Amino acid sequence: MFVGDTKGCSDFAIDTADTNRETASAAKHRKADDRLTELFGGAKVALNDLAVNPLSGNVYLSVSLGDELKPGLARVEAENKLTAVPLAKVEFLKATLPNPPEDK
Repeated sequence: MFVGDTKGCSDFAIDTADTNRETASAAKHRKADDRLTELFGGAKVALNDLAVNPLSGNVYLSVSLGDELKPGLARVEAENKLTAVPLAKVEFLKATLPNPPEDK
């Protein structure tokens, strides 16, 4: 999965190790923002983007957490199971612009 960091002028290719496809049901679920807030311990959550892994069919949600806008990643699996993806030990590749433009 590819994730962009606009502040750091970087792109990340993250290995989600997600290759098994399961059939998702049409189960009812609460509002996504309520579920994400609960998942990340009550932190204010801003949804940035989403991507679908074509191998597994799982949906990934890129979020910003709290007033500090820390990065977060959540996965929606079959049966609408929502889990946080820990970023501390995830394998990734990073590409950064050599001379990023300065903020004005």
